[in-house]
Amino acid sequence: MLAQRIDERCFRRRVERGKVNAADRSGIPVLLEPDRHSGQDHIKIPVDVPGIDELLLDFTERLCQRFQELTGRTNVWLAVQLTNLSIIIYFFSAAIYFPAVQLLSARIAVALFCGGVLYVLTQTVFKESIKLAESSAYARVAKGLRNPRRLRDAPLRISFLTMSVLMVYPLGFIYMVTRIYVALLSYSLIALTTVLLYVIACDPLPPCVGRVQVWLSGLAGQRLPAHDSPVPVPDSSGLSASCHRSA
Repeated sequence: MLAQRIDERCFRRRVERGKVNAADRSGIPVLLEPDRHSGQDHIKIPVDVPGIDELLLDFTERLCQRFQELTGRTNVWLAVQLTNLSIIIYFFSAAIYFPAVQLLSARIAVALFCGGVLYVLTQTVFKESIKLAESSAYARVAKGLRNPRRLRDAPLRISFLTMSVLMVYPLGFIYMVTRIYVALLSYSLIALTTVLLYVIACDPLPPCVGRVQVWLSGLAGQRLPAHDSPVPVPDSSGLSASCHRSA
């Protein structure tokens, strides 16, 4: 009985020494000895993103926030544009591959598959507006919460990152030997999906007007006649004149 209490105290001391980032909220609640304690006794065990994935994710987030400072566009907007580009490349690859298929049944299968993909896109990606997704991201950032995709999509990001590294040589070799553009387009889809997974897992800055927009508004104001007022920078709709990085 005494040894059991000592083990229990050592366990709790090790738990208390564990560091959990409160602003990050990046822990998984685990029951503490569920056979002897109630379900309300929880601890937070920190879950770290793997090293290379964390470095790439932080680097991508800095790039997205720098892009937002310049243009006022968030990583959500970038993710939607990358998705649209991936869709264009996908259907362009299918259009190139379709004439090469000789069997009628294979052509019907390709057409049905592309139609199914288009239907799924209309029910998922094309159905949600950019403004709604950005509003949700702004609300999450205002509460001090990090993007849940940082941890949730980590296995998927690592899988696509590994695939994008390993498939460079095989697909590049196939393209150099056979000049089949489908191989090149296939790798571009893998690379775009990898970038998309990193971009969509980032957190945006608070809503702001980009520096480029402010600069263009200043140029437009200088070109106006003297009796006209310069073009105001939109600041009354909750947008700040410049982006500020969250501490």
